Amino acid sequence: MEDEMTARHTHLQSVLQVGNDLISAGNFGAEKIQERIDEINEQWESLIDLAAFRKKRLNEAVDFYQVLWEHCVCLQWCFL
Repeated sequence: MEDEMTARHTHLQSVLQVGNDLISAGNFGAEKIQERIDEINEQWESLIDLAAFRKKRLNEAVDFYQVLWEHCVCLQWCFL
């Protein structure tokens, strides 16, 4: 997932650069373009935060199931 986000971020940056170029050129919709750029950047940051949270939760689940598996193995060994 991180690789996909990196690839998409590269494309997103190029699109945002086009928006910034339009603003620099004095496009009549510069204010709206800047608002949209700001909104997209906020949404991207939210996506980064959510992805980090998801990764953390997945790692916690892996740790939990590893401990559970070790516990089950220990119990099986005790009752053999």
